[in-house]
Amino acid sequence: MVDEVVSRYSFQGKSVLSLASNCGYWSSRYVAHGARKMFGVEGREQYLEQAKLYWSTEQFPPIDARDFVSGNVLDVQTWSKFRPKGPFDFTVCAGPLYHLPDCRQLLAWIAAVTNEALVIDTRVTLKDERPVDEPGDLCFNAIEATRTKIVLNLRDLLRHIQSFGFQPEVLSVRFESPPGLRDVDDYNLGNRVTILAKR
Repeated sequence: MVDEVVSRYSFQGKSVLSLASNCGYWSSRYVAHGARKMFGVEGREQYLEQAKLYWSTEQFPPIDARDFVSGNVLDVQTWSKFRPKGPFDFTVCAGPLYHLPDCRQLLAWIAAVTNEALVIDTRVTLKDERPVDEPGDLCFNAIEATRTKIVLNLRDLLRHIQSFGFQPEVLSVRFESPPGLRDVDDYNLGNRVTILAKR
């Protein structure tokens, strides 16, 4: 999410949109590499409070160059809060795709507000896509009502990203799987990937 991305994309002077941003940690790494503006969307209030504290330090851009809003990444009203601030040079979508019943609408919205590149981190499968029931509580899933999710077929996901004019690359795994990691989130097993896609 950092080294492999910044070796392929220059963040100098760029604007970043972070969807399901949590406290904005990944975006903060891109700011450290030169991004000048950051906008985050997060559905869990405790992480928004954490973001306010984390981003209040002097290492980050001034308050008028960063912002976080509370909202559901699949909600039109949430998008209306930040769409006028775009388009953005780079979009971070780390985690939410496999929490959605259908990610295609979200990918279309991302493509419409992203000028140069995006990074997607998600669970995938090489088998047929299928619905999976998982807990919908806010500790795990910012869209509380979403219980049934789709684990995406990797080839279909890459083709879908290409259909919006991006060239996707699955980034190499250069680390060992930590002890206790669930198989569904293991990059070395190919069950989770980070994709960098550039126009």
